This record gives sequence, C-alpha cells and structure tokens, in this order.
Amino acid sequence: MNDLVREIQDAQRDAGEAAAMAGLETSCLVVKTNAEMLSDAASAANCAADAAERTWHAYACLLDVGHDRTHAFAVYENLRNARRKR
Repeated sequence: MNDLVREIQDAQRDAGEAAAMAGLETSCLVVKTNAEMLSDAASAANCAADAAERTWHAYACLLDVGHDRTHAFAVYENLRNARRKR
C-alpha cells in the first residue's frame, strides 16, 4: 500500500512540475509575441515616418521660394531628425 501511495505522490509531483514548465513556456511565448508585436509596430511607424519625410520633401520642392517653402523644409528636417539617436 505504501508503494502505491508513493507512486501516486510521485506521479502528482511529476505532473505538477510538467504543468509548471508548461506555464513557463507559455509565458515565454507571450513575451515573445508581445516583442514581435512591438517590433511590427515599430516597423510600421518607421515606414510611415519615411513616407512622411518623402512627402514633405516633395511638397517643399514644389513650392516657390518664400515663407511656405522654408516652413515645409523645416517640417521635413524635423521629421528627418526626429528618429536620430543621440
């Protein structure tokens, strides 16, 4: 009878350890998924910023010399420099 109880306890302990490991693997997957989501969001933001840079530059080039052109190039420069790391 003691052997049977010991086997049951061992099986329960092994099952608990397996469940704990599965929980760790699941939480690692969630972190990886969140990291992938952040990476995708950063990539999309960078693509949008690149498009905005190109658009403002093209717009500024179309304007006649004057205040509006100077302002458009200033916006372009702000966009161009916004993502630089210091």
